[in-house]
Amino acid sequence: MPRGTSFGDGRATPCADQEADAARRARALVLATISHEIRTPLNGVLGMAQAMAADDLSAVQRDRLEVIRESGEALLVILNGMLGLPDDPPHASDAREPAPRAAPCTDRPLRILAAEDNPVNQVVLRALLEQAGIEPFIVDDGAAAVEAWQASAWDVVFMDIRMPVMDGLTATRAIRAAERALGRRRTPIIALTANTLADQTAEYAAAGIDGVVAKPIHVEELFSRLEAALDIAEAGVAA
Repeated sequence: MPRGTSFGDGRATPCADQEADAARRARALVLATISHEIRTPLNGVLGMAQAMAADDLSAVQRDRLEVIRESGEALLVILNGMLGLPDDPPHASDAREPAPRAAPCTDRPLRILAAEDNPVNQVVLRALLEQAGIEPFIVDDGAAAVEAWQASAWDVVFMDIRMPVMDGLTATRAIRAAERALGRRRTPIIALTANTLADQTAEYAAAGIDGVVAKPIHVEELFSRLEAALDIAEAGVAA
């Protein structure tokens, strides 16, 4: 029987099943890579547009900013269509009517650790958080995140997934294992990632991640997830 053909009763041969499975995995990897590589610079465009929308701008500047925002959103719709992904919800912080932002209510400054290797994404995250009065401590990879977590207590960790030295999932697993070994209170971890397919988010949850914020970052989603993470911390959920 030729390699990769079916049995006479219509069943696929083992080789055909394996080849189909390999093709599905390869396609998923290609889609994830394309999505990540395009969404990362789009995060810079749309993220800074949201940050600038909260600034004191002239009417002309707001009109120009709106063109940037709309163009970025259009590119995101095209990308999702090409990859067969559902459309992201539009960024709600319209350049004409910036929404006020405030840090979640606490009786002290929030201690936020963020692991993000891309310099542009670091600037975006810092800008969005600082507008709410939050000064994040940002490191470049998962290994540095684990080291910073070990050295101090944090209210929330924002964790990129694809990073050099140590990826976000490995770092999360290391933190969760250390929490169990040390009896340390669970630190909420939120993934910041361009890869948000269902099987990927399920893998994040299995590793111990408490929530996901997709890139390009929607500022409303960012603070909604932050509020939820602080609720988790207050509840003292065991690791």
